[in-house]
Amino acid sequence: MFRDTLDAFIDQLVSNTLAYDDQELQLNISKLKKGLGNDFEFFFQHIIRFQTAHGIMADLTDQEYIKGIMTLLSHQVHDLKVLNGIYTFRVDLVGHENSCWREIAIPGSMSLADLGYMIQMAFGATGEHLFDISYRGETFICDSQDQYESFDEPYAADVQIGLLKLRKNSHLDMTYDYGENWQFKIKVTGVHTVRRLTKDTDMAFGEGAGMNIWEDDHYDFDRYAYEPKAVSKEFEKNGWDISDFTDNVYDKDECNSDLLENFYNFKTGYEACEPNFFDEVEEDDFGPLN
Repeated sequence: MFRDTLDAFIDQLVSNTLAYDDQELQLNISKLKKGLGNDFEFFFQHIIRFQTAHGIMADLTDQEYIKGIMTLLSHQVHDLKVLNGIYTFRVDLVGHENSCWREIAIPGSMSLADLGYMIQMAFGATGEHLFDISYRGETFICDSQDQYESFDEPYAADVQIGLLKLRKNSHLDMTYDYGENWQFKIKVTGVHTVRRLTKDTDMAFGEGAGMNIWEDDHYDFDRYAYEPKAVSKEFEKNGWDISDFTDNVYDKDECNSDLLENFYNFKTGYEACEPNFFDEVEEDDFGPLN
C-alpha cells in the first residue's frame, strides 16, 4: 500500500512538473527529451524522486522545489552536451615523438579507462599490466587484476571523458606497465558536439605511424629505433627473426577491425571482478580451509 501510494504521488509530481509554466524549465526539458530519447521518462522521474526527498527534509516551498528541479536539469543539460562530444586525440610514444604516434576518436560518454584500452590496442599492447592516466595533477589508475581498491588513486573506469572539461590542446599522460615504463603523451586535437547520445561505434583509429611497442622489451625497442643495424645483428646471432618485431607497424584498417572485434574483450579483461579462489571452493573439496 505504501509503495503504491508513493508511486502515485511521484507520478503526479512528474505530471505537474512537466506541465509547469516556466519557459526555462520547459526549454531544458525539451533538450533532455531530444538528447535522452526513450530514457527521458525514467531519468526525469529519478530527478523528481531526488528533489522530493530533499524537499521533505528541507521543508521547501513550491517555488524552492521548482527552482531545485531547474538547477538539476540545467546541470544535466550541460553534462549531456559534453558527453555527446566526440573527442579526438594525438598520442605519441615518449622518446619517439613524431615517429611513433596514433590518432584516436572516442565519445565523451566513455571512460578514461576506455581511452587507455584504445591506446594500448593502437600500440599493440597485450593489456597484461597496470596503467594510469594523469590529467591536471591527478592520476587515474586501472589494473588488469581489478585490485584498484588497494590504491589511493581514483579508478579510471569511473571517470567519463566528457566530464573532465577537456579542451582542444589539453594534455594528458599515460603510463603502461610500471616495470617497462612505457610513456605516452596525449593531446586533445578536437572536440565535436553531436545532437544525440553517441554509440560505441563512434570509436575509431585514424592516422598514425611507427612500430607497435615490444611488450616487456622497452630497452631493445629504443635501441632498435636508434641503432637498427646493431640490434638486427644481435637478434640474428640469437636466432631471432627481427622482422617479427620490426614489421609489426601501425595499420589503421587493421586496428579499426580489431577495435570492433576485441574492444569489449579487452575492457572485460581489466574491469571484470575476478573471484577469489577460496570463495569458490567448498570445504569438502580440500578439507578444512584453515
